[in-house]
Amino acid sequence: MGNWIALQSSAEMRTTLRLLMAGRSQKAERALKQRYLIWRREHSSRSHLSENRKPTAEKPFWPDFLRIFVK
Repeated sequence: MGNWIALQSSAEMRTTLRLLMAGRSQKAERALKQRYLIWRREHSSRSHLSENRKPTAEKPFWPDFLRIFVK
């Protein structure tokens, strides 16, 4: 997940942060998760995760994302 976070542009992070600050956290979370899952699907080997299978348990997303802004 850290690799994906490092690849995010400043514009994408600003957009997400604006959604969060405007009280639209569900929309921000859905957009982030969607972008992350697309990236993960593109960068995972087919032997570990098939395209039709959804991961059953994922590491919580927000702590890693928010660590960028809290330094």
